[in-house]
Amino acid sequence: MDDVSLTTTISNENKTVDEPTKEVNKNNLEWLEEQIDLLTNENEKLRTELGNSNTFTELESFKKKIINQFNEYQTNYLKFAPQNRHLTTVNLGLIINNLVKDFSFLKNLKRF
Repeated sequence: MDDVSLTTTISNENKTVDEPTKEVNKNNLEWLEEQIDLLTNENEKLRTELGNSNTFTELESFKKKIINQFNEYQTNYLKFAPQNRHLTTVNLGLIINNLVKDFSFLKNLKRF
């Protein structure tokens, strides 16, 4: 793009903008075509990678497991009478074991 002037010249005679030469237009067109080819190739590569991965499916599965755990904890909490909810005790071992059960990558982090 160094050969393209970023300034325009205005002739004093008829106050029109001078158009760049055809050679500059040809270079710009070639550059643009090259950029389109590069972007198209990169886009195809990304689509292939996306097709080969189960990222979206794994994310949806992860989301469902979290929602299930949340609903389970909330249901257990709501079983208590409203006046006694502040007296609830949390069994952290149970919560951690449930998390490990649903999210296997946590097994390496569990310390008991």
